[in-house]
Amino acid sequence: MNYPFELPEARSINDFMAARPNIAGFQSFHNSGGMILRGPGAAWQGRYPQSDIRVYDELGEFGERMLPYYDYLVIWQGLYTVHGGSIDWTNDGLGIVSFSNELWNGGQYFNSPLLQEQQQDPRQPISGQRSRFFFDDFLEFGDEFVDWAPFDHPQFGPVELGGWKKLSGRVNPRFMSMELFHRNMAFTLYHADMMPLMSMGETSVERVDGDVYRVRIDITNERLIPTIYRPRPREQRGAAGLDYGRRRRRDHRGRLGSGQESSRPYAAYRSGGVGPDHGAERARGPHDEDDRVSGAGSRRHDRDVLGPEGGNGQRDRGGALEGC
Repeated sequence: MNYPFELPEARSINDFMAARPNIAGFQSFHNSGGMILRGPGAAWQGRYPQSDIRVYDELGEFGERMLPYYDYLVIWQGLYTVHGGSIDWTNDGLGIVSFSNELWNGGQYFNSPLLQEQQQDPRQPISGQRSRFFFDDFLEFGDEFVDWAPFDHPQFGPVELGGWKKLSGRVNPRFMSMELFHRNMAFTLYHADMMPLMSMGETSVERVDGDVYRVRIDITNERLIPTIYRPRPREQRGAAGLDYGRRRRRDHRGRLGSGQESSRPYAAYRSGGVGPDHGAERARGPHDEDDRVSGAGSRRHDRDVLGPEGGNGQRDRGGALEGC
């Protein structure tokens, strides 16, 4: 290719997503290997910011529990180096939390401790590469292997054709499709359920002077993904902020920041975002004593949602993370 999105298929997908900035999650399905992959695609791109990694780790590790035999990995470390991949573009360019799922893992044939033990025993018919013939003969009734047969090739003359079919080992056996589809669908819905869900808590109004009031509102993101996930250079990028005021900011994550301009002469802004590691955020006006110059939003830790770095996060039924 000569330039990004030269191919019409890729350009159509990108045009669709760019025209819909409210898209907050992206999963790209491939085969095979049994992997839940996140960016970056190449080592030279560096690390994600720690705030991003914490969100990805929670999603990916939860996905491992939903998808047996799948591993949550970084693309360039767990698979191979990818340049110009869709995951890097959707995360870095569009600010979307993104995964690439490699569907099907051959280990799913060995779905019991007994089979896993026999797989390691060279005396057993399912050890090593012999397992492919065993499962093809007795579970797929020879559908994956074509017996060798002579063929008169127009260029090379007499040859033989046969062996494993092209997609053998790359896609799941058809009789296992339902579970594979269901589990991946469930992980996709879980990913979607972790998009921001904002709630407003305690509020207070205090007269400062004349018709000037100090208003405090506790705002909480009850889900995992931050309210704004702003695309920016990786060394600078992180969860962006709760922002409202005269200037329109792109908020394609949450219910706040609808893109409408405000008539208020100030903006309440949190550069760290309303994310899962902030607990309750307190939006404040420009007349608060400790924010008189910047008019920045202030944070009050009503709870630590993710818990301290390396902590043991427990998830309640509503999907929020409670620190322990």
